[in-house]
Amino acid sequence: MIWHPLLIAVVVGDLLSLLLWLGAAVTAFQVVIKWVPQSTERKQIQLERRVETARLSARFSFAVFFLSTTLLIIGITNVLPEIVPGAMCGTGVLQATDGLGGRALIYRFFVFFIMTLWLTYEKLDLSRPDAPLTMYNSRVLLLALPFFLLAVITTFRGILRHPSFLGLHF
Repeated sequence: MIWHPLLIAVVVGDLLSLLLWLGAAVTAFQVVIKWVPQSTERKQIQLERRVETARLSARFSFAVFFLSTTLLIIGITNVLPEIVPGAMCGTGVLQATDGLGGRALIYRFFVFFIMTLWLTYEKLDLSRPDAPLTMYNSRVLLLALPFFLLAVITTFRGILRHPSFLGLHF
């Protein structure tokens, strides 16, 4: 069983971005529970440092997920129709996944919408020295997590659905 290199890149990119987002989500959950604005206690300062690291992790996750989704769309439209028997275009490739490909793309667009919302509020939050939107941004970051998981799992299941995606030809 030899996977197409494009699909390997998509799966690796999805897993990497999911791991990065999960790391940021752990910190976001701690912010939701323990955040005390304007506090000078040691725990608050440590949490603020972890928030900065989580921001970088989430931004990198966004970039990797964007690249992975772009590769998936290029694969569906240009590469995979040549591999999937009977598929003449991207629609045939999506039909070969028994509906999972379309769902995966919808979940990905939900994730992008929430990630873009998060990124916009992060820029607003960083424009002020007191960072008033940190708690709200943490909640938005956590909101993206279920859709993120659904997108990655559905994409992987869609790839496994058709033997041609795995290099198996009957």
